Amino acid sequence: MKELFERNYNAVVNRGLITPETKDIEFYEKAVEEIDEIFSAKGKDHVNEEIADLLTVCANWLRHRRVSLEDILTKIAIKNELRAIKWNTKALQ
Repeated sequence: MKELFERNYNAVVNRGLITPETKDIEFYEKAVEEIDEIFSAKGKDHVNEEIADLLTVCANWLRHRRVSLEDILTKIAIKNELRAIKWNTKALQ
């Protein structure tokens, strides 16, 4: 999976859409654009492609910020697992 995200990032860089000067606001605006496209997409396959486009924008944003996608996703998974344990514990009380 890591290789796919890296390939995508490099392809976008090679198109000149991401440069060292690209700012967070530009990634934010692209993410908003992709969200709009999700809701205007026709058909299940098109919707799925637009969701994947949003995912890659977010992955590219993190990569551009020099954040390891694997590390941050692991951190978030652990946080959600702990929340689930806490939620399940409360539900049993």
